[in-house]
Amino acid sequence: MGYSTGSATSQIDLVQQLAAWLVTQGWTLDDSMADGSGWRCHLHKGSWYVHFRTRPTGCPWISYYYNDCLIPCLFMYLSTAYAGSGQPWYASTTGAPLGTDNEAVGTGIVVNTGTNHAYYFFHDGNDHYTIVVERNAGLFMVMGFGLDIIKHGGNWTGGQYLYGQVMGGNTYNTPQNDNMRCPFHYGTNEYASTINGSYIRADVDSFTDKWIGIGPETSVAREGWTGRKGYGTVDGDHSIPNTIPHTKSIKDYLVSSVNNQAVLLPIRLYVERDAGGPCLLATAPDVWQSNAVEKGYLTGDEIQLGADTYMIFPTFAVKKVA
Repeated sequence: MGYSTGSATSQIDLVQQLAAWLVTQGWTLDDSMADGSGWRCHLHKGSWYVHFRTRPTGCPWISYYYNDCLIPCLFMYLSTAYAGSGQPWYASTTGAPLGTDNEAVGTGIVVNTGTNHAYYFFHDGNDHYTIVVERNAGLFMVMGFGLDIIKHGGNWTGGQYLYGQVMGGNTYNTPQNDNMRCPFHYGTNEYASTINGSYIRADVDSFTDKWIGIGPETSVAREGWTGRKGYGTVDGDHSIPNTIPHTKSIKDYLVSSVNNQAVLLPIRLYVERDAGGPCLLATAPDVWQSNAVEKGYLTGDEIQLGADTYMIFPTFAVKKVA
């Protein structure tokens, strides 16, 4: 079953239900265990591992540029190995997104320590996974990951990706009471808007066997700087450079005033080349930018486009495969 929904009694229950669902989608659970006052899960499918961790408070990584991480979050990263239950959650660095200090980086979303009103898990059958959490009624967060993004510019090496809302869960400027922006938005909503919150693994010119951070960060490893700059077309807390064909000028006009038809806008991802300047790299699978809820659609509405079904959320839409 590619789609599942329910509610969670706590952030620990949420990550445990997420891990159980991934097992039904073909993943193998390697560990599920308490981690301080939170919980961690490690799963693998083929040669890829996904690592989840919940924490009521505290930095999830070996360190973080802004350490007062006092907001409960669900964190995630990918790698090609598991360091084992006796090692810290962030220790599975082989094949993982690494800052320029060679320590793991990743992403996360704000969740409730207690009851989370609902979750919506999506899998399209092609190893693209979308995780939507409705913390309170009408308050939505989204994160996702996958093993093969939609590539442009040829069949380049890589294609794994992950995206979310925060890197560390810093209290300042994190949108605790706002719906999350569209996936792959440019930057995060933390203490510094330059933090990267999304990553793609791709070989680009001389930059090989590494991950590209999507966002404005250009120097600080503990803010997600991996050594190569990436861009998304969705505006975030930081303005997208004019060299990128961004969507901020049209994102408010995606529902027809003639027939009320909702348009779903693809999310494009770009990377800097060795010689300078951005190049189109990929399109995000299964998620689209949408303002349909703002224009009268109800959250959770399903629309049919051809043979495909899409579920509408406040700032985005997700392909739904039953």
